[in-house]
Amino acid sequence: MGHFWLPNDADNRQPGVLTYTPGDGLHLSLIGGYSDAAWIPQDAGTRQLTSRTRRWPIIHGHAENEPITLLHCAEERGQMAGTATAMYRQDMRAQQALFGIRIPAEDSPSFSSIEVEVENLTGWASEPDMTIEIDMNVPRSWRVQTELAASRFADIQGVTAELGRRYTVPDFDPRRGSLSFTGEAVSYIQFQSSEPRSLAYWRPFVNVVQDLISLAIDAPCGIVRQVLTPSTEIFEGSEANARIHLHTNELVVPQPTEPGVDAAEAIFTLKNIDFAHVLPKWFAVRQQFLATCNMVIGAMYLSDPGYLNSQVVTAVTAAEAMHRAFAPDPPIPTAEFKRLKNGLVDSLPEERRQWLREKLAHNDHTLRQRLDDLVSRPDSEVIAALLPNPQAWAIAATKARNGIAHEGHSEADLLLMHAVVTVTQAVVKMNLFDQLGIPTDRLRYALATNRNLCQAVRLACQHWPTIEEGA
Repeated sequence: MGHFWLPNDADNRQPGVLTYTPGDGLHLSLIGGYSDAAWIPQDAGTRQLTSRTRRWPIIHGHAENEPITLLHCAEERGQMAGTATAMYRQDMRAQQALFGIRIPAEDSPSFSSIEVEVENLTGWASEPDMTIEIDMNVPRSWRVQTELAASRFADIQGVTAELGRRYTVPDFDPRRGSLSFTGEAVSYIQFQSSEPRSLAYWRPFVNVVQDLISLAIDAPCGIVRQVLTPSTEIFEGSEANARIHLHTNELVVPQPTEPGVDAAEAIFTLKNIDFAHVLPKWFAVRQQFLATCNMVIGAMYLSDPGYLNSQVVTAVTAAEAMHRAFAPDPPIPTAEFKRLKNGLVDSLPEERRQWLREKLAHNDHTLRQRLDDLVSRPDSEVIAALLPNPQAWAIAATKARNGIAHEGHSEADLLLMHAVVTVTQAVVKMNLFDQLGIPTDRLRYALATNRNLCQAVRLACQHWPTIEEGA
């Protein structure tokens, strides 16, 4: 509960209630509200009421003794007052909220760092810092020991990333029937710059970390906490807090108190690769294959991935987009392609030449060629363990996608389409892991232990088994 106002109209403060739910987002209910409608004089002494935009880039507030900034606000419903230019009440939705600061604009350079906690980050970090020691020579003798882990660092184009660990000292909780004690270790990644940056600059770092952990753990991981640090000038010159909490509407609703994914079931952890290598490499890989990552990792975040037809198109298109991002040489040398194209066009009647030019617009690989090449890029032992007959898979995936995209239906049955989706996603992920430099032995271990990859292996063996020599 508090008061809210537009940045250029601080004297017009409206009482209201701001609520936040990770899966539902930010809602502001005002007693009163804001309207940019105005009466415009017309001819003959009449007036015309302009329409309202119902959108505000920023709203400032003060609630629960905290300065607040709401970003990208839009009216959900409102009730006009009698003048038609004022509001009686108004409900809004905001995309983002900063608790602890008021900034003039999203692109204002106000923050020196952002810290993010993601589900399963602590398990992925694989810190051997908390152990239980049992003395077998002394009955009933054991102790819990914590060795504070040192931070690990990586450099991403001038931004320093720190993988740190925050500890809570064990606390004894006496009850009438027992005595319990608890302690806690929480991992976080903080990105820090030597010069202030805007919220718009820092926000993508959060999504990069979320995608990396979700890909490595092979499960959707929600964002537990996002905390910004104001620049020295902002902190000393305003009422800003030392730690600014950022709240957004999350696609994956975090459940930090639920059991985490066992690190042994992950595709890879920091036991298998160095933090200083994998984080900068992931930034580069994700940027190069952004469309592919959005389709494959994005599908993990959806509770309902949609109809099977759309899943087939998305999975195979992700593979196609990945091959395009590798920028392979064209199937025919460019000069030869132009010569052949011009010769064919010139051989046709004038009224048919434009039609052929459009048909031969691009010197591109076919989808089948792209899938064949994509499956040949990772380590051959890994692909052999995943896919006994790559050529048969490429043919089936091509027919399924082209049938849906070009003919409106696929001749494949539902079980085959499900296999195409599952195996194609696994092939794409194996290419991403190969680009990250994940060790081959770890990937082969994951193919034998990870639930989703095991399913891909089983479906590949069922639908595209190895062809025996001479068969």
